[in-house]
Amino acid sequence: MTLKKNRLSEYSKRLLEHIKTHGPQNLAQLRPVTGELESDLVKRLRNLRTGGWLEIVEGAPELRWNICTGAIPLFEQGLVAKKRKGEPKPMGEVAERRQINVMEGDYKPKPFTSPRKGSLDFSAIASRGVRC
Repeated sequence: MTLKKNRLSEYSKRLLEHIKTHGPQNLAQLRPVTGELESDLVKRLRNLRTGGWLEIVEGAPELRWNICTGAIPLFEQGLVAKKRKGEPKPMGEVAERRQINVMEGDYKPKPFTSPRKGSLDFSAIASRGVRC
C-alpha cells in the first residue's frame, strides 16, 4: 500500500510548521500565524486532529495542540498522516421501545377547556379578499 501525497493547504502547512518549531501551542498563540477567525482556526485544528496530524496535550492547564509523533517524518516527506481510529464514544443506556396495548385500560380524554375570553374575537371581523 502506498502512502498518498500530502494535500494540506498553505495555512495548515504553516500552522504545522509553527507548532513543530515552537512546540505545543494554545489558541491565542496560533491565531496570529494564520490570521483566521477563531471559529475557523478551531475548525482547522479539529480537522488536522481528525486527520492524524495533531494531538491535544493532556494535563495542560489550557487546551494546547502538538504534532503527533508519527506525523513528523511524514510531514517532512510530504506524505499524508494516518487517520486516528479512536475508541467509539459510549452510547449510554438505550431506552426500550415503547409498547402500547390499546386493548387494555379505559380511555379518558382530557376535558375540553374553553378558550380564554376574547381569543375568538378575530372571527367577527369581515374578510376582505385581495386579488392576486
